[in-house]
Amino acid sequence: MRPANTDAVRGGEATPRPQLPEVLIAVVQALVEQGWELPQIVAALRHTADLTEFTDRVTGVPQ
Repeated sequence: MRPANTDAVRGGEATPRPQLPEVLIAVVQALVEQGWELPQIVAALRHTADLTEFTDRVTGVPQ
């Protein structure tokens, strides 16, 4: 698992990163504002998750 903040690990100034749910909410809001319908958003997120899982399996990223 990667550290939550790589700057802090390197000894630099710690910059807080948004949590995943906050990022997903922001992405969904932006897509809705651009005219996307919720079923389209869900399908796109599922497709992205499937591609990520496949890529992780192929490259040997631990689950």
